[in-house]
Amino acid sequence: MRTKARPTIVAVLCLTAMWVLLWGELTWGNVIGGLLVALFVTIVVPVPQLNLGGLHIRLWPVVKLAATFMVDFTRSSVQVAWLAIRRSPAPPGAIVHVPMAVREDFTLATAITMLNLQPGGIVVEINKPRQTLTMHLIDGSSTGAIEAALRQFERMRLQLIDALEGGNDD
Repeated sequence: MRTKARPTIVAVLCLTAMWVLLWGELTWGNVIGGLLVALFVTIVVPVPQLNLGGLHIRLWPVVKLAATFMVDFTRSSVQVAWLAIRRSPAPPGAIVHVPMAVREDFTLATAITMLNLQPGGIVVEINKPRQTLTMHLIDGSSTGAIEAALRQFERMRLQLIDALEGGNDD
């Protein structure tokens, strides 16, 4: 049985704001056009409800996670920039399996997004039954570099669990 789609005001306002930002100019035409597009998208193509029942978002751990992410992001950016401008050949890459034992799909999606946003690595496979991610690292020149990346990923996983799942590590 299909229920009637009801757009939420927050979704409509966010989509309208994104529309205006995409056009790069705040005009009545862009705002009205954004409202029409937002209403069309939320009514005709409704997104299924996300089950967030297992999430217990905690503010202070989220703040710590964001701060750590920004530090890691800056560090990774500098490392990748250094690999690009130095005069020696590029280091060999590495494919690693990263344990990612989390309870909620939202936490897993957040982890994958955070990993893909950081320079120097990208998630290439997700294995939910084994709770692992397969990643490509740009710097696989030594076991030390690989182990440092794995420690960083584990720290991020634990911070995500603390921030989004209430700190219960399974």
